[in-house]
Amino acid sequence: MSAAPKTFRFFLFTSLCFLMLLSIDNTPVYSQVRCQTSEYEKNRAKMMGLPQKTDDFEDWIKKKFQEGRNNKEVTTSRNEEDEILTIPVVVHIIHNGESIGNGLNISDAQILSQIVVINEDFRRQNADAAQTQPQFVPVASDFEIEFVLAKRNPEGLPTNGINRVQGSQTSWSLSNDFELKNQSYWPAEDYLNIWVTNLSGNFLGYAQFPVSDLEGLENASNNRLTDGIVVDYRAFGSDDYGAFDLNPNFNKGRTTTHEIGHFFGLRHTWGDDGGACTGSDFVDDTPNQANFTTGCPATKFSCGSDDMFQNYLDFTNDACMNIFTEGQKVRARTVLEFSPRRANLVTSLGGEEPVFVSNDLGIRSIVTPVSGTCSNPVIPEIEIRNYGTNTITEANITLLINGVIIEEKTVSLVLNPLEIVFIQFNPVDLSIPGDYNFQFLITGVNGSGDNNPDNNSESSFIKRPQTRPTPLIENFDVLPADWSVINPDELITWELTTAPNQTSNNTAMFVNFYDYENVGEQDALLSPKLNLSDAAVALLIFDVAYARFPGVSNEGLSVLIGTNCSVNPFQADEIYNKMDAELATSGATTQRFIPSGESDWRREVIDISQYVGEEGIQIIFRARNGFGNNLYLDNVRLLVSEFEDIAIQNIISPVPVSCNLDQEIRFIVENRGTVNIESFEVQYRINGGPFITATLSDLNIWPGDEIVVSSPSITFPEGENTLEIEVLNPNGVPDNNPGDNFITYQLIIDYVRDRIPLRQHFESGIDNGWLNANPEVAPERWEPAQPGNRSAIVIANSSNTLIGSRAWLVSPVLDFSDATQASMTFDYAYKSGQQGSEIFRIRISEDCGDDFSRIIFVRSGTQLATTPGIEDNWSPEFDQEWQTQLINLGEWSGKNDIRLAFEVINGNGNNLYLDQIEFFVTAAPNKIRPDNEPFILYPNPVTENRINLSFNLEHRQDVVVRLLDPAGRQTRIFDFPNTLNQDYQIEFFGPERGLFILQIITETQSFARRIKIF
Repeated sequence: MSAAPKTFRFFLFTSLCFLMLLSIDNTPVYSQVRCQTSEYEKNRAKMMGLPQKTDDFEDWIKKKFQEGRNNKEVTTSRNEEDEILTIPVVVHIIHNGESIGNGLNISDAQILSQIVVINEDFRRQNADAAQTQPQFVPVASDFEIEFVLAKRNPEGLPTNGINRVQGSQTSWSLSNDFELKNQSYWPAEDYLNIWVTNLSGNFLGYAQFPVSDLEGLENASNNRLTDGIVVDYRAFGSDDYGAFDLNPNFNKGRTTTHEIGHFFGLRHTWGDDGGACTGSDFVDDTPNQANFTTGCPATKFSCGSDDMFQNYLDFTNDACMNIFTEGQKVRARTVLEFSPRRANLVTSLGGEEPVFVSNDLGIRSIVTPVSGTCSNPVIPEIEIRNYGTNTITEANITLLINGVIIEEKTVSLVLNPLEIVFIQFNPVDLSIPGDYNFQFLITGVNGSGDNNPDNNSESSFIKRPQTRPTPLIENFDVLPADWSVINPDELITWELTTAPNQTSNNTAMFVNFYDYENVGEQDALLSPKLNLSDAAVALLIFDVAYARFPGVSNEGLSVLIGTNCSVNPFQADEIYNKMDAELATSGATTQRFIPSGESDWRREVIDISQYVGEEGIQIIFRARNGFGNNLYLDNVRLLVSEFEDIAIQNIISPVPVSCNLDQEIRFIVENRGTVNIESFEVQYRINGGPFITATLSDLNIWPGDEIVVSSPSITFPEGENTLEIEVLNPNGVPDNNPGDNFITYQLIIDYVRDRIPLRQHFESGIDNGWLNANPEVAPERWEPAQPGNRSAIVIANSSNTLIGSRAWLVSPVLDFSDATQASMTFDYAYKSGQQGSEIFRIRISEDCGDDFSRIIFVRSGTQLATTPGIEDNWSPEFDQEWQTQLINLGEWSGKNDIRLAFEVINGNGNNLYLDQIEFFVTAAPNKIRPDNEPFILYPNPVTENRINLSFNLEHRQDVVVRLLDPAGRQTRIFDFPNTLNQDYQIEFFGPERGLFILQIITETQSFARRIKIF
């Protein structure tokens, strides 16, 4: 199958490839499956353009792959055989405490049956090879790869290659990948790690792709601590070799064969393209195939050829799989020859019997210093073991730091085979910050050389960081040099980006979860070391912004505190953990999440005073990926002194426009200091009048907490008003940060009324009782505009840098009492801008404006855009750049105090245009609408004793309709009061037949139309 164009390679090419479990009827159970296209994935297909790796081997691995292709005859009978490669395997059984042979703790016999199967399959010695479809027999391949359970463990001692561990949880999801593999792990460069456990989410297994520049492997993880494959315990092993509790469709061990294929760099045969015949597995001799195969069909044809549905890299039942191809072999052996860790496997000693020799002393572990050692001076210490066959009485050991010999010592011992002893060295001064590489070498045993040098050297890397004084204030205006990132898979990780907050050009740290395919991966952002030895308090504050992608789970942010000198970001003290909906600061969206402004952020405050007195702590922000949506972090503070800081957040009431003169003032204040606030003063004034001051006491506002402050009812005059509020003197002392104590707010008291039907086309700007409200006193507000051939209004967000400010267009108080149905249409136009994005929503009030909390329409970002692309200070020129929106208002029919507010929240993105607001007394306007005419009538001739009249008048008025006979005599008359855009039906059940004249009389015009009544 030839390669697909790079522009069509979607996110489906992942660093983990999964095999999904099938239901009883063999239909796929989609649960965020990442190697075939479900409807979920079609909605998320994102073109990938990630940078490729730059290791030296990658410059020529493609060339080697092509050479391998050219040198192979695609046949089962070759003139020349490849060297048989042997791969040592360790099987980690992660069980729930069962005895061996029960439940998850499967028997040795079941494990051995699986080893038999993969050896048969990769050597094409499987009994069902004879069932391969005849047309594919010429390309069937013996990979000449064999697998053996490890015979020596990482310490070089005998093992049966099976490691049984009771897990820390009863089942494991894809997002638990790191935790699962941390239960038991052997070095991935020496062993093929296979974890067998209970997989949740209907998965049979998954694998980590090799690091390689071969096509289809560009985004493979480089995390050695997760490298290997995972298989569900009911799909591991074969019932051909014993009575095991296996899934009936996946009971021949082919799940493991499939996943090892991925481990060797093989892609699914259908190219993960969702049926388009455009994907590729990057292997020439597997036919192009439209989609995966389930069950076990007799034949299958797609993309112009027979499908190789028996290939191990399809999704058929185990009993249907029986073939690898020569092209797959070339690809797999190229990976085994040149890919890091994979190339080491073929030379690993893990599959060979241990060899015991005399005079074999080895370093078992470094006791100190290790990552996290803080003591100074440090006393180096190692654990050594006699791995030889004779007693060791003397050893020569050298300590080097950064390549310089620090100490050489000769130790007298009486160490029998397999006995252990601890050796200490002289204290070493580590008072100077920097990097220290401690290397320990065994240079002699019993007066001569060591007969096994493989275990004579161990190193420990120690980082002694510079400690930064506190308080810490980090706004991420630039990427700080003393912060660091830990990125185990060397793929997407924390980076600096533009993220509107208080300003449109605000920058923050973020992780691009939207494009980050490696589910379960964790990336850490580490602060510098921070000294709390003289701190009075310790308060950690940061801003977070996150929106979920629908259906994604186990994605989130943890905050940890490390107290060691070299922090393990995955084992420090966890002080904060929020996932999914709990973490979200904005609504779920299928679009790429970018904060639109301050409203999309949340401030978190955490008291970490338990660490006061520590000479050095490190703050760790750990992001867990679920392939969902983007996570942002900003404005990190670590405050260490006691101070008072109270801030006013926002006004809850009054609303920007209301009918009522008497209004209660309610607003939110936040404690941004480090001590409890028990009292504070508030003063306010209206329209520049005298300040009214009150003291609030008997409070208990903890740092980071918010409260709502209310005042008695205040009378505002009719018209536009300015309200000023200031909070001050928390706990009776001056505020530490008075810059956030004051707010100015504008509101309008207005009770102009109108009724529906109604229209506002902005021909003369904003008039007829419609109001332009600007509560945050932003520089931009709704203004008349002439885009293209229209008269409309616009809010100029592209020039408004006050992120989060609101512009309201508010209707008069509308009377719906005579309507049994109601609806509204309006036109709007918007194009995404370079800086940010806006939120456009419509609020409705049924109490004249006191309560506008009900939102009946909302759009933001790309969902709001009516024309594609990005362009600043945009203006629509053509009708197709506008969108007409219909909203049913039937819920409010029969009521008489209705008010609507068209609200735009600024993101400094692009201008938003609004036009042709129209209210109807029907559930929706008639599809047959008059355009430039005041009315249309239909059908004519009248065939069913009725005729329809659809009006489109310039303004609301009373209409009279008269039916005249050919002599001009009136036979019927109809009154239609308050007519604007209604649709009426006139019925004729009398004697009228033949030609008549229908006369339509408005307040300003009269029209006559001939009609024929049958």
